[in-house]
Amino acid sequence: MRPTDLLDLPPDAIVVHGGMHKTGSSAIQNTLQANRGALAEAGWLYPRAGLVDQVATGHRHRTLMTEARDNILHPSWRQLHAEVDGWHGRVLISHENFFSPQIDPLAVAALMPDRPVYLLAYLRHPVDYVESCYREWVRRWKYRHGIRTFYESRRDYLDVESLRDAWEATFGADRVLLRPYERDRLVGGTVLSDFVATLGLDAPLTPVPGLANESLSTSQTLVHLVANRLAARASRRDEVSAALHRPLQPRRIADDGLVDELTDRHLGAFREVLREHGAAPGALADSAFADLPADALFADPAAPRLVAELLEA
Repeated sequence: MRPTDLLDLPPDAIVVHGGMHKTGSSAIQNTLQANRGALAEAGWLYPRAGLVDQVATGHRHRTLMTEARDNILHPSWRQLHAEVDGWHGRVLISHENFFSPQIDPLAVAALMPDRPVYLLAYLRHPVDYVESCYREWVRRWKYRHGIRTFYESRRDYLDVESLRDAWEATFGADRVLLRPYERDRLVGGTVLSDFVATLGLDAPLTPVPGLANESLSTSQTLVHLVANRLAARASRRDEVSAALHRPLQPRRIADDGLVDELTDRHLGAFREVLREHGAAPGALADSAFADLPADALFADPAAPRLVAELLEA
């Protein structure tokens, strides 16, 4: 039977927080890192093994994730075993890609200490997932292609039924919990308060935000996108971005056809999976982007040419 919360965990449980991307993971990770003492007093360990200390992207267990993904030498997992061996409480591990096509849960099971393992992940409306991830990939990872190409490259990340089934086949249906990333359905109105409530974390945690995950506006995204294609200097990119900046306007980058495709192909599966995990009918009814108008900048071929001329001036 699938759980609706993780309040009755065994005292030696390991909980893997697996994302998805753009569901407030950085704020959760930074808060866990900053509140180690309070967590320990409440019987929880946020291990140092495999942890990459990056406040911008979140103090997350990136090295544990990459070693499991790449099936390479596993020094961080050996460090985790040593750290956990001296700990008699519960353990939290966090990285967005644990619940993604990059990770085979069987590989995670083979590397884990001999303890019961649980997964907690949050699902965001598929249109919002693609739109928000695309803006971040353009900004942070110098992505150079259009949003439809980005979606095609990430389609497997939206196959939440297959991802969920793989974790359940490995660890059991009673050890996997998926929650809606939707303000009205989050306990306390934030993903951090929902995370704390779902796990029953009896600890006074001081929130620490994800400091560098603010979204670009559509005009800023276009400037960054063209700059990535031209390999323009960051200083010049930022000058042009500031000159053309409009406030965070209520527009989206995805065109109507892509919004319809994302909704038709994925939203029903997201809702069904969430219903099976205890969410009320109609989960993910609210989207930050789906009902917004598409920004004409991304439909006008003259716009990127103008930006390119400004960047090269």
